[in-house]
Amino acid sequence: MDGLGLWGPPDERLIADLEARFAASGCPVRIELCEWAERSWIELLTGRGYREIGREEVLALELDGGSRRRLEDQERARPPEISVECVAAADAARWLDLVVTGFLAPDGSAATPPTESFPREALERAFADTLGVSGFTLHAARIRGELAGGGGSRRLEGLVQLCGASTLPEHRGRGVQSALLSARLLEAARAGADLAVVTTEPGSRSQRNARARGFEPAYGRRVLVRG
Repeated sequence: MDGLGLWGPPDERLIADLEARFAASGCPVRIELCEWAERSWIELLTGRGYREIGREEVLALELDGGSRRRLEDQERARPPEISVECVAAADAARWLDLVVTGFLAPDGSAATPPTESFPREALERAFADTLGVSGFTLHAARIRGELAGGGGSRRLEGLVQLCGASTLPEHRGRGVQSALLSARLLEAARAGADLAVVTTEPGSRSQRNARARGFEPAYGRRVLVRG
């Protein structure tokens, strides 16, 4: 559950109802609580048996004229052996296999261990569910024509959310994620987006790449699970 804590004090009846719904589906409850949440949220959740297992940071970038010019400069400076392309709906299955394969091999760059770990089948189902979401687009990066990484983004009015990005282990450290970041951001800016957001793990390579493109921390959030 995301966004809790942003709109005032907790409603224990709401939490109990959500817990019951998750229990009925056999899923554990995972809460991502904004660090600005009132203290009463932490008191309520710890009292119900929740514990913190990690933290995440949401970064934001205003896609104004200055950032657009920087992105264009970064695109021109991209190593010539790296190309980034939009992925057509007919090739979505190939994109999904590419991204999931990258996700299954974390690079270990984050300051803290990942807060989630899933089998391949679960990741494939989760990504497949996003493919039909309105405004969701797919990109793939190649090195000398060979698929090396992929990423997704979703545009909603003036906002673009970057997500689902990974690089195959054998191609890491060669600028694939940097190229995907710049390409997705520039495409969104040209389509009219004026704000971009991305969620990263503290200290990770993904976070460093985002900061290098001008992203700044918007807020942090605590990741809590029950039990």
